[in-house]
Amino acid sequence: MTINSIYTGTITLYSSHADFPGPKTVPGSFEFEFSDDRTSLTITRFDPVEIKDIHTIVGTRSLVATLVNSSVGTLDPATGELAIAVDFEFALDLTTLFASQLALNVTTTQATMPDGQVEPGQPLQPGTGELRLVAAGTFDGGFLGDVLCGVILKGTLQPAPT
Repeated sequence: MTINSIYTGTITLYSSHADFPGPKTVPGSFEFEFSDDRTSLTITRFDPVEIKDIHTIVGTRSLVATLVNSSVGTLDPATGELAIAVDFEFALDLTTLFASQLALNVTTTQATMPDGQVEPGQPLQPGTGELRLVAAGTFDGGFLGDVLCGVILKGTLQPAPT
């Protein structure tokens, strides 16, 4: 039988953009559906994330990240290692006029942030559902085109899928 688990925690973004270097930490919530054998997962819900106080040439704005697509991810139930590829759109104040895309491989292993620091993830903890997901990528198109981005998600999955 499949199980749906809700991630609740924080999402911290870093970038190489001078007006949006980070860290910018915001609350985050999304839902995974895990397969019967708990080895694969999909994102079934992702609440848009709003990052406030982004300084632009047209003033201070909000940046909104919306999930566009996700692959089928993997979970190793023995180790708690989790990985999933996701695609986001980042837009100023919900307008897609200058939107940027960001493809990320989100994992519990490690990722290199825009400042060169390697951030470790934390495998899914049995029982508590605690985990730390990390990812890094480069924005494509829009006002953030070619800007490096790093993401850290720290929180819990409830119920824990293990």
